[in-house]
Amino acid sequence: MRRRIATTRQLAREMRADKKLLLRVQDDPVRAMEEFSQSAYMTDRVFYRIVIAGLVVIAITALLFAGFDTSENGPNQVVTAMGTTALGAIAGLLVPREPSDD
Repeated sequence: MRRRIATTRQLAREMRADKKLLLRVQDDPVRAMEEFSQSAYMTDRVFYRIVIAGLVVIAITALLFAGFDTSENGPNQVVTAMGTTALGAIAGLLVPREPSDD
C-alpha cells in the first residue's frame, strides 16, 4: 500500500526512515513529487465503490418513493431531484477522464 505524504515535513521524515524513498526522490524528484501529489480519492478503488454504492442506494430509494407515491400531483419534486442527482453523480464518476496537467 502506498503511503500518503501530504506535507514537506512528512516527506522529510519518510525519506530519513526509508532509504529507497530517498533514492527515488534523488533519481527523479519531479516524478516522485507527482506521485505524492495525487489525491487518495483519485487512486483509491474502495472509495469509489463506497461512493457508488451510496449513490445507487439513494437512486433506488428515490425511485421506490416516486413509484409508490399515490398523490394526485405526482411524485414529490424533492424525491425526483434526489434520484436524478444521484444518477448524474454516478454517471460523472463512471465517465473516463483524461489526466490533468495540474
